[in-house]
Amino acid sequence: AKDSLVFIDGTTGMASQVGVTGFDSIWALTSAWNTLYGLTASGELIEIQKQNGASTLIHTFPNVSFYGAASTPGR
Repeated sequence: AKDSLVFIDGTTGMASQVGVTGFDSIWALTSAWNTLYGLTASGELIEIQKQNGASTLIHTFPNVSFYGAASTPGR
């Protein structure tokens, strides 16, 4: 099964599915320059559309697995 983007309401704690990404094992999310990025256990860097979860492969890093990500407030 492919991973889904899920929105969690910070006030109520309720979760709702935004959409299916088309990728699996997305272990890291980061936001930079008003864009949401995902990083996978297979070394894929993907751009995720916040509106519907649809995703596009940007680059694959060979022999790399991602298990976390970070961003700075300036981005």
